[in-house]
Amino acid sequence: MCSKEVFLLHPQLEPGVPLPSPNSLKRKILIKNKRLKPDVEKRELELFLQGQFIIEDEEKEDASAPVLAKKDVRIDLSNFQDAPEVVDIPVVGDGVEAPVQTHHTGSTTNVHPWLSSMVNYAQPIKFQGFDEAEQKNIHHNMSSFAETAGLGYLKSQAIEFVNYNKRQMSRIYPKGTRADSSNYMPQVFWNAGCQMVSLNFQTSDLPMQLKPGQV
Repeated sequence: MCSKEVFLLHPQLEPGVPLPSPNSLKRKILIKNKRLKPDVEKRELELFLQGQFIIEDEEKEDASAPVLAKKDVRIDLSNFQDAPEVVDIPVVGDGVEAPVQTHHTGSTTNVHPWLSSMVNYAQPIKFQGFDEAEQKNIHHNMSSFAETAGLGYLKSQAIEFVNYNKRQMSRIYPKGTRADSSNYMPQVFWNAGCQMVSLNFQTSDLPMQLKPGQV
């Protein structure tokens, strides 16, 4: 299966545009990760394709390593773009002098630009409230809630929480005090429309046994 079949190359990410149906997302890979700002992502992608982009952490780790020569390889990007395109990218090797490397430090999100460009319908943001989310109406933004926060919203703002889940995705995760890796009952969150319910897979309790029934 080629990448065109599993990645969404042209997602509709404008405010007010609803998410695709679950059926249309079958056999697709959705990446949940923070995304770079558009101008930063474009600039870092250009540096990456020129072989001049390095992540700051990687540079620090390799500071004591000797500088290696580089050679060109060709990577076929036809699976990621409409028209076939082949780009020369310098990589570590023998026989050619290494080009001068530069790195961008203006981004506050430490994510590779190529990975950032593949994030679409699962862009995490800090939850600012149901009214704020409804006003912004950005369907591809999602938030995560600890089980205690999720239960609190179900008790105090159940209708708003359900309407939120009709518009965009939410993720529930176990509270931090579950040191024994026990699980909460996920059914109550499924009933409210929460799409992602994280459980401790290492504990085969009743909540974990309910999980396969949702697949």
